[in-house]
Amino acid sequence: MPESVAPDADASLEAAEYEAEDALFDGDTIVVDDDGEDCDDADFTTIQDAVDAAFDGDTIRVCEGTYPETVLIDKRLRLRGEQHGEDGRGRDEPLSDESVIDGLGNGFQLLAEGIVVDGFLFDRSRVDIDFAGANVKNNIFERQGVNAEFNGPDSPLTRIRRNEFRGGDDPEPGIGIHLDFPSTNTEIAYNRLLNSSMTLTESVRTRVRNNVVRGGGSIFLTESVDSEVTENRVIGSKDEPLADAHGGINVRRGTTNTTVRHNLVKLSERAGIVVDSSNANVIKDNKVEDNDEDGIVLVDGASRNVVKDNNITHNSRHGIVLDGAYGNLVKDNEVEENVGSGIVLGFTTSFLTEANAIVDNEVEDNEENGISVVAAGVLNNLFRENEVRGNDVVDCLDQSTDTGTEGTANIWRRNEGGDSDPDGLCVDEVEEPECAPPPPDLVSWWPGDVDADDIADDNDGTITGDVEFEDGKVDDAFNLDNEPVGPSQVVIGNPANLQLQSFTLDAWIRGDATSVVGYTAGTGGYQLLINNGFLSLSKTGVSNVNSAPELRITDEDDWHHVAVTKDGDEVIFYLDGFPSDPRLYEVLFEFTGVTFTLGSGSYHGRLDEVEAFSRALNAAEILDIFHAGHDGKCKP
Repeated sequence: MPESVAPDADASLEAAEYEAEDALFDGDTIVVDDDGEDCDDADFTTIQDAVDAAFDGDTIRVCEGTYPETVLIDKRLRLRGEQHGEDGRGRDEPLSDESVIDGLGNGFQLLAEGIVVDGFLFDRSRVDIDFAGANVKNNIFERQGVNAEFNGPDSPLTRIRRNEFRGGDDPEPGIGIHLDFPSTNTEIAYNRLLNSSMTLTESVRTRVRNNVVRGGGSIFLTESVDSEVTENRVIGSKDEPLADAHGGINVRRGTTNTTVRHNLVKLSERAGIVVDSSNANVIKDNKVEDNDEDGIVLVDGASRNVVKDNNITHNSRHGIVLDGAYGNLVKDNEVEENVGSGIVLGFTTSFLTEANAIVDNEVEDNEENGISVVAAGVLNNLFRENEVRGNDVVDCLDQSTDTGTEGTANIWRRNEGGDSDPDGLCVDEVEEPECAPPPPDLVSWWPGDVDADDIADDNDGTITGDVEFEDGKVDDAFNLDNEPVGPSQVVIGNPANLQLQSFTLDAWIRGDATSVVGYTAGTGGYQLLINNGFLSLSKTGVSNVNSAPELRITDEDDWHHVAVTKDGDEVIFYLDGFPSDPRLYEVLFEFTGVTFTLGSGSYHGRLDEVEAFSRALNAAEILDIFHAGHDGKCKP
């Protein structure tokens, strides 16, 4: 097999697939020969005539020859070309040995579930999949490809495997593979695309794996959901990009809950991986190198994405760029020897670049700056425990101005490096404690270590029910399991300095949490709750606003950091450092006949490091608390 063709992971799976396929297609075999000279037992000279005569479960064998047809297939059939079972990638048989579906027709239109198309050469013709469950394999597509558009949340698996797509010598793309709304449950695996692209538009649960995309092609996901792009090799030509290419792998316009992992992306004329106006995706363990622009780009409203454990080297501009990005985590990446800077926040757009966490990255030997903040709209981001060394201009640069670290608009904490501008953003030897300094305007802090005391003020609590002190996220924690005695909670009362209209509440929680902290008794006070996994701020007994759909707890066995800020009528929730979009909540809290508590009678689990602030903390302050982890905040 030629270079850059990934073999199937297990040949025995291929044999098992054909055995299962034979059981499904146990009907008659109908033979088609275009000129009657290649197969003595031919029944028809056109494929359409054979389809019309067939029944569900039959096999149509198409002998070598040329078939200028548009074939409408409305039955569950298996169509086998002369090269069925022979991998389409790199196949170089003489044209006379292929079953050629000529461009004078449109190719195959699959109008029933479960159709198999195996071993053809489509010359400027295509396969249109209108029903799920198809298996399109071992084919060659010249200047066309596979177009799929089918629906149903419970669709059977559709597979596109071991095909080769040849887009021609010029930079304009062949169709390649195109999935359109609302295609669901598709596997695209072990294909080779030459100067052709893969485009997934509003597709759901698509698995793109072990493909090779060479030349000017790219992988595009637009408004796609719950998908995976793994173990692919996207290798461009640098000098011949496709006209619509943005990067090697493009996660665009509303794509969510999608994982891009273990891919090689190199030699793109543009960026390596682009996340554009998309959220809650994971970009992890990729190798992104030698691209003609940036390595990984998060831009134009990209939010709550994780960029982690990537190797980003030798790109012709910057390593990682965040521009107009909100609430993303960039962690544990190696960003080295790029022609521009290593990590850049703020670049060209008018959007704010805010609430991002840049943590534990190695940023070394880049030809401009290491970590660089270059625009006024970059604020409330956290830079923590990065190693930034050997960069040619400045290791750590922040041109923003406000009340953050060293007069910037961001928090820089425990970063190692050489020189910085202004001084103190990164230092040669870190001497800061690993704990995070408590932000200003802390009213009360109940750490739950050995008692219910407030170590920031005098709002000590009274334990009711079965409350114990056991291992917490930071030292010990309240264990409010409410068994066997209930209800179990910590009663604070109604102190005047907790009667707030703008505030921050935060805590670490583990277990079946309901009311976390706030005025659980009476009517009109505020409280932070967990409702069906979503964070909720309530005017107790009156109304509430919640974090749906962005933030939800799905694993009660792990520790989670939860927080809510209210600033006037604006509410923002935080879950494990990720912010929600702002919510409008126009209420006036009331504090007559109410009681402030930690936990409630229905809280089953542990509660740690509970705090109340008299203002809305900014995103960087909350990120600083979260990323301090087990070290917590520095105690008095």
